Amino acid sequence: MRNASVAVCLVGAMRTFEEPRIIWSFRHHLIDVLQHNTQNGGRVHVDLFAVLTTHDATPKNGTWFAAKRDVDIGIALKVLGRVSEFTNVVAVEVSSNAYDLHNNNRTDSWGRKRIFGMVSRWAECMDLIEAAERESQIVYDAIVRTRPDILWFDDHPPLHLQDDHLNMSYLSPSISNIDWHFVLSRGMAHILMRVEDEPVFTEDELLNPFHWKQVLKSTVRTMRHNCPPRQMCVAETQFPAVVVRNSINETSAFEVCKISAAATTSWNLTAAQICELAYST
Repeated sequence: MRNASVAVCLVGAMRTFEEPRIIWSFRHHLIDVLQHNTQNGGRVHVDLFAVLTTHDATPKNGTWFAAKRDVDIGIALKVLGRVSEFTNVVAVEVSSNAYDLHNNNRTDSWGRKRIFGMVSRWAECMDLIEAAERESQIVYDAIVRTRPDILWFDDHPPLHLQDDHLNMSYLSPSISNIDWHFVLSRGMAHILMRVEDEPVFTEDELLNPFHWKQVLKSTVRTMRHNCPPRQMCVAETQFPAVVVRNSINETSAFEVCKISAAATTSWNLTAAQICELAYST
């Protein structure tokens, strides 16, 4: 029986990923935990696929914050070099354009680029994963999608691999941060990772900064609907992680802090303690 294999899909703007504490937490609370996260005593093979941007998108509340937002490409590659010291990096795409779209059939309106840029890069990551599967002739048992600006303050929850396969997908119970981190069984992965292939939306929907969250929520319902009879294929779980902004003065920093605190109630940390973790040091 082969060891289970997991593909970690690291997608998003580099932002604070260069901070030593974030890289340390990524290694010890996520990668190391996944590598030993099995019920049969064997190791889990973990491969990393990264689709990153060095340029951050405009703050969601409109006002540009003057602090450092872009990450130098040299620093980005150096950080990825450090990551390759503790996990197998299979494929990397680094772009300076935060608004690149994977699906060229989409409108190139600012609304589409701003709101769907993230999920478009999920599809790019799936392309990399599927190419690796074709080359190796081995299909991953699970796909873990995460982002580079997350600080893990405790170990990632168990994946509950059974017979070297993950039959359950794990999502945050909060629609506010459902896109921050999730775990997908391989059979369900394409439904969420290729959510950009949803039907074309109206311009009003495109310009609604919260509409794509509802798209994700609808996609989760699709995942549940596609589950075999009398089985549960999607579970809600809290993840011990917080998104770290460059500064408390960023327009979205306080909102991110509140979401993180509300979504991590299972750990013995106060909201104030979690918020202290959420800002760059």
